[in-house]
Amino acid sequence: ILDDNEYTVTSDDIQFNPNDALSEVIVNIPEFNNDHPFIIENFYLQEIVNTSPFTISEPDTTPVNYVWSGYTDYYKDVYYDRSTDTYYWEKTDNWGNTYYQVSDGSVVKSLPTGYETIIEIYGYGYPESIIDYTKPQLTGSTQYFYWVKKYDFLSPAPINSNEVAVSTNPICPTNLVAVHTNQTVELTWNGVPDDIFRYYIYKCSTSAILESPTPLEENYIEKVGGITVSGTPTATYSFTDNYVDNYNNYYYFITAYNRTTDLESSRSNIASVRINFDYESDLKKAHNVPNPIIFGTKDAEKENNNIVFVGLTEEADIYIYTLRGNLVKKITHNASSPTAYGTGGEKWDLTNESGNPVATGLYFYVIKNPKNSDDIKKGKLAIVR
Repeated sequence: ILDDNEYTVTSDDIQFNPNDALSEVIVNIPEFNNDHPFIIENFYLQEIVNTSPFTISEPDTTPVNYVWSGYTDYYKDVYYDRSTDTYYWEKTDNWGNTYYQVSDGSVVKSLPTGYETIIEIYGYGYPESIIDYTKPQLTGSTQYFYWVKKYDFLSPAPINSNEVAVSTNPICPTNLVAVHTNQTVELTWNGVPDDIFRYYIYKCSTSAILESPTPLEENYIEKVGGITVSGTPTATYSFTDNYVDNYNNYYYFITAYNRTTDLESSRSNIASVRINFDYESDLKKAHNVPNPIIFGTKDAEKENNNIVFVGLTEEADIYIYTLRGNLVKKITHNASSPTAYGTGGEKWDLTNESGNPVATGLYFYVIKNPKNSDDIKKGKLAIVR
């Protein structure tokens, strides 16, 4: 209890929430001013059944502490009666019923005729705080200005606070699409109806971005470009990423940036692409990666300890030899071969014709284009286990 006294609360002072009677009980204790918090200790219920004679049940004496405070109330709208110079603060009780706190300290269930609606938002009590319910979602490049007018009921002259500006984040871009075309990635998205100066493009090669709650803070994210807004804000915008590697996954998202407020929106949807090897017209660019392949390194693990021949023609025959000229393995490449990496790449799992792993050492390879007997590429590769 707030003081050393204990109080007996009669049934006339108890109101139950019919939807949740056991947990929501409003108790009115006349000795207390409801603008102050108080605690009900060891509250219990005891039912009295109206029979003849009266029957009194055993009380439920489970210790439960209930705390009530007038300081936690929020006011939604404020109304003013000019004829009586009276303010009415709209409030809602635990059951959703609307009532009004009057500036003279009383409470009424309805407004008088001829009232005016005050647009400002009012809070009451300590600590003094309020939620702006008039803006269910603060979005878009907008500045909202707030200030406080503090009233004393005994001396209604307001005391004005300083003004505070709150800037909201720009609207998030939508409908990002990524398409792999000719060793580049083409991105397109819809512009947003907002005061946007530029769209920023972000990229990474790990799927961890799909689970990140703070994508802009991840160290594996790279900002790869920006597009300045021009023309119609809701036009379709595009960006070309020319810096992509063969046989890799890429994840993209974009943000909208407002230069005036220096704020950036949250990310758009994430668009992903997988880059495969495209075939070449001849074997001039054909080579193997990684070279050398060293087991246990990131480059080797990236290809699952395989060597990949890239820059191949649509069809190619790959011959691998020892330094003495003994044939180790022949691999026939085409778009449908089981180890093809796209139409221009082929994997070698470092086994010989018998399926056994080859030893550490230096090897030669010869690549032939079956459609052109003069199109041949030769090279060396090293294996370190």
